[in-house]
Amino acid sequence: MTSTLSHLLLQAADAHPDRPAVWSSTGELTYAELSDLSMRLARALVEHGIEPGDRVVIALAKDVALPIAIFGTLLAGGAYVPIDYLTPPARAHAIVGDAEPVAVISSPQSMRAMLFGDTYPAHDGPGDNSPALHWLGRGWFDPDRPPGRRPVSESLYQTQQLDQLRSPVEVPASALAYILYTSGSTGRPKGVAHTQDSALAFVRWAVDAVRLGENDVVSQHASPSFDLSVFDFFGAAMAAARLALVPASTFGRVASLCRFIVGTGVTVWYSVPSALLRSSATESLALLQGSALRQVILAGEEIPVGPLRILWQHLPPSCRVANWYGPTETNVCTFHDVTALDVDGGDSIPIGRPCPYASTSLAAENGTVSPKGAAGELLVASDTLMSGYWKRQDATSRVFSTGHDGRVYYATGDLVSRDARGLTFRGRVDRLLKVRGYRVQPEEVEHVLEQRADIDEAAVVKHRRGDVDVLAAVVRLADGRALEHDAVSVHCRRFLPTYMVPDVILPIGELPRGPRGKADYQAVLELVQSHSDEDSVLSRDAIC
Repeated sequence: MTSTLSHLLLQAADAHPDRPAVWSSTGELTYAELSDLSMRLARALVEHGIEPGDRVVIALAKDVALPIAIFGTLLAGGAYVPIDYLTPPARAHAIVGDAEPVAVISSPQSMRAMLFGDTYPAHDGPGDNSPALHWLGRGWFDPDRPPGRRPVSESLYQTQQLDQLRSPVEVPASALAYILYTSGSTGRPKGVAHTQDSALAFVRWAVDAVRLGENDVVSQHASPSFDLSVFDFFGAAMAAARLALVPASTFGRVASLCRFIVGTGVTVWYSVPSALLRSSATESLALLQGSALRQVILAGEEIPVGPLRILWQHLPPSCRVANWYGPTETNVCTFHDVTALDVDGGDSIPIGRPCPYASTSLAAENGTVSPKGAAGELLVASDTLMSGYWKRQDATSRVFSTGHDGRVYYATGDLVSRDARGLTFRGRVDRLLKVRGYRVQPEEVEHVLEQRADIDEAAVVKHRRGDVDVLAAVVRLADGRALEHDAVSVHCRRFLPTYMVPDVILPIGELPRGPRGKADYQAVLELVQSHSDEDSVLSRDAIC
């Protein structure tokens, strides 16, 4: 039985050394090569002094260096903290400060931005954009550390000249494996910590559910900072399948994605629905009829039935479609295999039934179990449950409770109903939004907007535009100020990832308010819907 995530790679390399492991637009590695290079990186980390549980931040573009960095960190006993390499420097700096890593694997210019809060500087010369290991050691984030202390940096090409680590550093099943940072309601990112055990419980089930095998080609579409990537990297390794890294240049372009699927022979596709589901993309989706697809898995946001119907009509006849549900805190905890009845006659796609390792309960407002047929907040107990929010015990305690069965349950904040088809998502009990598959705490976006001198107050909601959900912000301007649209956009991009930058900004004299004087978000949404055509200032393709 596999004991850790790193063993998945070693077992695949031992059984299938010459099988293609990972493909990117710039290179390809076999399982033997991926294992070899990962073990050499692990050797460098161990020689520098990494200890089990130490965090390593990884911020790399989609290339073969990305899985090397992930597996190298795990083989050395560390836990990886992925940051999308396009994350604004200010936000990346906040994540690094919270995670307190012993090392960063990134380009030198990204490293400077993350550690020192610099904006990304111009290219400094040959090799400055190439991946490198930047060793910090413990105590880097101690305010008493010696001034001027710099990281010890070496190119990943240098680590490849080291001997392999003889064997992976053994860590217990309860050891920290990775931390994924999501939007936080306090205005700063929040780290979701997962153990080796919680990750492996999901991966084992997923590989079995998809019947993933060594002849499969698995897409790698999601950012490594998004929980969908856990299946991509580790599911492919467990099955000794080939992982195809989807180029960022294809995002938001359905025709490009479909050509990628056909050209690389992808058999298993896993992404947020909005990556493929567009009502206007009929001609592009028709390309998939000649693909090798046998399984499409959609997760991360609600599936719109109309666009799904179009995709369904253009998939190969034997291709199955599944809806996987679960917040970052639980990974996938329920699933539903989509049927023709769902597509032809339904108005929503269920999130289905619990995975074998999960138990669910629906809680009414008063905390009791919701009566049969009524919607309630979904509570989940699962072997895939996070260990907690990184360094936030109070926040962890608020979402955990012990059920009558003695298991620890996580309060998802999702309103769900139950019927003959299983569970169906109905909304939220709080303000958290799902946009392009990512969780967005609108309070964090509002906090960034209100940092500007020309904006006194902001209210952020989710607005449906065509087939895609976008963010809309209604802002109350300071006295005598005019809204500088371009300046607001630039400001937001300094502090927020692209998916959190409002697509619509609507200036208004006064925000709609409820009886207690607080912003009335339903009225805000109605206001956006009535003005969106003329007041949309940021019109851009969906970015996943």
